[in-house]
Amino acid sequence: MTNLEITPLGMPKTVNPAAIERELSLLWKSVSENGTLNPVQRACALNLLVYLRGSESLGKISEVIGKLTVQHPNRAVVLVAEPDRQPAEFTSWVSAQCHLSRAGGKQVCCEQIVMNASAEQVKHLSGAAVPLLLADLPVYLWWTDPSGIEDEIFKKLALAADRVIIDSAQFLQPKDHFRVFLQLLERNGTGPSLGDLNWSRLRPWRELIAQFFDSAPCLTKLSQIDRMTIDCQSRNRKISTLPAQPLLLAGWFTGRLGWKPLPSHHRVSGLTHYLLLEKNASEFEVQIRMIEAETGCPGDIVALKLFSSGKPQEEFCRQLEAVLRPGERAQVLEATVLEGAASPVLRQVTLRPGDNERLLDDLLRVQSHDHVFEEAWKIAAELTSW
Repeated sequence: MTNLEITPLGMPKTVNPAAIERELSLLWKSVSENGTLNPVQRACALNLLVYLRGSESLGKISEVIGKLTVQHPNRAVVLVAEPDRQPAEFTSWVSAQCHLSRAGGKQVCCEQIVMNASAEQVKHLSGAAVPLLLADLPVYLWWTDPSGIEDEIFKKLALAADRVIIDSAQFLQPKDHFRVFLQLLERNGTGPSLGDLNWSRLRPWRELIAQFFDSAPCLTKLSQIDRMTIDCQSRNRKISTLPAQPLLLAGWFTGRLGWKPLPSHHRVSGLTHYLLLEKNASEFEVQIRMIEAETGCPGDIVALKLFSSGKPQEEFCRQLEAVLRPGERAQVLEATVLEGAASPVLRQVTLRPGDNERLLDDLLRVQSHDHVFEEAWKIAAELTSW
C-alpha cells in the first residue's frame, strides 16, 4: 500500500449515539468554516464495520483503518464489546482521519465512529450501528472475534453485510468454525461473500505450486500426484485444533483436481493427521504434520511436498519450504523440483510480512464471491467433519 501520512482531523468527540449524524455534520461544517492550509475533501466509497471483543486492540485497529483510507475511502463503524465489564454502559465518539491526495492539493478525509458497550448493553450494538451505514454503498464486516461467531450480534451484522472478512488463523476450534462459516456460504447465494486474511497469506504458496506445472512435461505429471505432505508450526496435539492454513491449502489443491473428501477415513498417528480423498476409485492422501520450526507463527505452513507414485524410475518429489536465512528479516519460500536423476530445479519467492492493512487492502478490492476460495473452504470443512 502507498506509504502516506495519516493525520486526525481534530480530536475524537464523545457524543450521544442518537446524535452521531448531527455531530458528524457539525464536524465537517466547522472544518469548512475554519479553513486549513490544504482544503478538506470528504470521501466515502464503502462502509467498514469492525467488531472487537475488548478495547485492547482499538488503537491498532484505528491505525489500520487510517491506512486503508488511502485506497479505500470509507465510513468506519467500530464496535467494541466488553460483555464482562461492569457497570453497563454505552458510549460513542466520532472522529475523522485524513491524508493528502496524490496531487497534494486536498486532504481526503474519512469518518470513524466508535461505539463501546459493556455488560447487557452489548446486545444493542448492532441496532445502533446498522442505521449509521451509508445507503447505496457496499458494507464490509471485519469480524475479529472468532469465539463469538455463534452470537446473535454476528448474525445480525452479517445480514447487513455484503462481505464478511475474518482471519481463520485465529480459529481455536477450526473444525467448528469451518462449519459455521460454511452455513453462511450455503445460503443459496443470498448471503454475503466471505474473505479470509489467512487465505491471502497463502497466495505465495499457491502461486509457486501452480508454477511447478508451467511446462508441458510437468503438467502431464499433475494427474499422477496422489500424496501431499504439509508441515506446520505446532499448536497442540488435539485433533479439533488442526490449523486452518494447511486445511485451506489442501482444499485448494485437491479441489482444483476434482478430489472428494472421505472424512470417515481420518486418522492420527503421533502428531501427524492423515486425511483421505477419492476420485474415480483412486485415492489421494494428505498428511499434515505438526512440528516445531524456527519460522512462522503457530499454525503456519513451513514446508510442503507433492508425491507421485507409479514406477520407481518415474517417482518425483516437488518440495516447498519457508526458510529464514541468517542476516535476513524476510522469509524465503523455496521450491525444489526433484525428478528421477535430473538436477534439482530451484525457484524462490520472498514471503513479505502479512500485515493486516496489506491483507485487508486485497480483500476490500473484492465484493463478489471468490469461488476458488469457497471451494477450498468447503473441502476443508468436509475434511474436518469426521
